[in-house]
Amino acid sequence: MFLLTPEVRKIYLDFFLFPDKPVVSQTPLFSKSAADLRETARLVCEARGVPNVTFDWMRAGGSYISASAEYKAAGGEMRQKYQMSQRVIDPLRASSELVVFNVTNDDYGLYECVARNSEGTLFMFLLTRQLGVTKLLNVLGVTRHRIPLDVKSRPDRPTHLHLVNVTHNAAHLVWTAGFDGGMDQYFRVRYTPLGESASSEKVRYFDVYPANEASVRLPDLDSGTSYEMAVMAFNNIGESNYTQKSVIVTTSSKSVSRQ
Repeated sequence: MFLLTPEVRKIYLDFFLFPDKPVVSQTPLFSKSAADLRETARLVCEARGVPNVTFDWMRAGGSYISASAEYKAAGGEMRQKYQMSQRVIDPLRASSELVVFNVTNDDYGLYECVARNSEGTLFMFLLTRQLGVTKLLNVLGVTRHRIPLDVKSRPDRPTHLHLVNVTHNAAHLVWTAGFDGGMDQYFRVRYTPLGESASSEKVRYFDVYPANEASVRLPDLDSGTSYEMAVMAFNNIGESNYTQKSVIVTTSSKSVSRQ
């Protein structure tokens, strides 16, 4: 049996994963960043690419950000202004976080995440029991992605609400969280039985916990009933609108017995 060492496994990964320039994730949750004055802001950038992706940060239209930059604290001592870190999520994806300490008015605005890798062409051949590799590097693959930093705000509206499963008395819903406004956000499900008068007394609500949980098992539904369901987000500042598209969920008439 031919066993692959960690080094050879990496070569196989590089070979079979087609080289590609970085593609930055457009996840709504990381599309913005928010912090109030004198707080700490965190900007996150995630990208997919082969070979491995590395990151730099810069002010949009300006110069690259240096981790050695400092600011003068209230007591007069100099402290670190920025902190940058990077981690590998899996063989295809990596992420970077820019931390901005002691936010001032000058820090608000657009930042740019620069994701880069070296797109390459790989040739591999086996020689009896020896693995030989020739790697030809092409131009550097670069993708730029802008992230605004602003003051804290109410969260953005959730999207992509859909039903995972439904029984005679419960429904499992999931959705995509929007930007949280710079703090923990919570979600509220609004569900209304259909076929009845549209009075406010018929509208029901269910708050989802813990914070930032983007799914729910909605209990205590009536069997054999159709509901119109939508989701909104809220934080300590305010509420978002409900999802643009609601879903219609119909519970089964009775519980299915299992032998």
